Amino acid sequence: MTRPPAFRRLVARALHPGKALLVVSVLLPLALFGLAAAEGRRDVLREARFRVERALAALNEHAVKVFETDRLVIEAVNGRLRFVDWANERDRADLAVMLARLETTLEQVATITVVDAEGRLRASSRTHPVDPTLSFADRDWFAAVRDGPADAVVVSGAYLGRQSRQMVFNLAASAWSPDGRFAGAVAVSVDRSYLQAFYRSIEPDRSHATLLVRGDGHVLARDPPLGPEAAGGAMTWPIPGMPADRQAGRVPFEGADHILGHRQVGDYPVHLVFALPTEAALAPWREHLVASGITALLAMAVLLAVSNVAIHHARRERVARFRWQEAAQKLEAEAASRGVVEDQLRQSQKMEAVGRLTGGVAHDFNNLLTVVIGNLDLLRRRGALDERAERLVGGALDGANRAASLTHRLLAFSRQQPLDPRPVDANAMLDGMADMLFRTLGEDVAVEIVREPDIWTVFADPHQLENAVLNLAVNARDAMPEGGRLVLATANRPGEGPEGGDAVAVAVRDTGTGMTPDVLAKAFDPFFTTKPVGQGTGLGLSQVYGFARQSGGQVDVDTEPGRGTVVTIRLPRHGTGAAAAAALGPAGAA
Repeated sequence: MTRPPAFRRLVARALHPGKALLVVSVLLPLALFGLAAAEGRRDVLREARFRVERALAALNEHAVKVFETDRLVIEAVNGRLRFVDWANERDRADLAVMLARLETTLEQVATITVVDAEGRLRASSRTHPVDPTLSFADRDWFAAVRDGPADAVVVSGAYLGRQSRQMVFNLAASAWSPDGRFAGAVAVSVDRSYLQAFYRSIEPDRSHATLLVRGDGHVLARDPPLGPEAAGGAMTWPIPGMPADRQAGRVPFEGADHILGHRQVGDYPVHLVFALPTEAALAPWREHLVASGITALLAMAVLLAVSNVAIHHARRERVARFRWQEAAQKLEAEAASRGVVEDQLRQSQKMEAVGRLTGGVAHDFNNLLTVVIGNLDLLRRRGALDERAERLVGGALDGANRAASLTHRLLAFSRQQPLDPRPVDANAMLDGMADMLFRTLGEDVAVEIVREPDIWTVFADPHQLENAVLNLAVNARDAMPEGGRLVLATANRPGEGPEGGDAVAVAVRDTGTGMTPDVLAKAFDPFFTTKPVGQGTGLGLSQVYGFARQSGGQVDVDTEPGRGTVVTIRLPRHGTGAAAAAALGPAGAA
């Protein structure tokens, strides 16, 4: 039977909205998924750049600490050399003891070397007496020190040390005779493996690369090795495409796209480079994208199926309705009121059919999703998943929950170092540090040592105690930029030790700027510092506090803005129960 044109137009209009709904149900989820994937990728790359900047900040703080410490060692040795009579064996032996003690105290130092104006070995932290025929005149640092400015600190290339037999690079400076003539050089060899171990600890789970590079491109230290370069090899510097400022940027590096940043280490001609492969940074995003994509496809397939069934039934209902309308039009003249009642009945039957169908499918699908979500949640609670599996399960749960939310809408339609303690005389320790303190603090700071007679001995690591006093003295000097007065005092403190025992106090008093209450509250926090970037690590007071607590003692700070600061280290008297417990117990590990 031939259908009239009016009937065909009615059927065509009835079918058109169904096709549009199918297209929208496919394109809209794909568009939303694409936008979410692009935004996620931008977020991952932005976080990777922040990660590079955070790593560079930590690396730079550590590098500045190492270089500044080695510079202070050179200054201390140079100050001692002014009083050494090379013809006197006792002077040479005392110098060798000092060098060996500095090497043992500082983990990053491999060797401390003193050479004469011809480059021949005069003193070493490794051996005494030394071999005077051993020459360092061929080393680049000796030539740079000999021919350079008098007060310059030179950074050498990396090579195999002649005394340590380790891969090292040197910080060196000249030594001058009292009459102003060049008398040789002092060199501190930095153990490259020490730096590489620290670099490896920054982000051990990432395939990053860390380099310490001299300004001319000479690689001083690296982790891990990048490319088949020999010991002390060079790299192109500046790196092509590297931003001139400190911000991290994506550049080609070692044959691949990296998110890379660099910073200069203080005022030294040395740069830190931290490179994170872009592929490694995007790996978690890709894994999450795959899991989300699978879940989205499943949800879209279910939505298409549900929509297709609903549209099919709606189409049949529409066709039936239009047929009834055609018949009703023919009988309109005869039974107008009956046609209205029948049309209302058919509309009610249609909505009831669509509602039942949609509600039934959504209810059954929701039951299936409940099983999926429940099993995924039980799988996660078992706690035996690795990181990748945990991300995949999390992505699947996220997608399943979204699908569950969709079914809820359909139903609505129908209805996160060990110590080496020993007895220490605090007065003798301060006397031994006097020369070094005078030279380190400079002429603008007047240093006074106040000793209590018959001072008790304490049981502590002497090197760590000296280092703590030196840290406090340097902090006091920095708090007196225009100069001032520094007093180091010792005192017996009966009944002021742990558990009411006796204690010995070593106090460092300055006339500097003092601390405000908010600064004092964070003074012992690691990496907290009020100094400009590159001039302090924020580890000085935290190291002092850690040493005192590890030794069974305490640190007190008395300060007021504009009236100076007094930092007092109180250690238990040797022989008391608290001192013995500090020496024998595992406090250092804590």
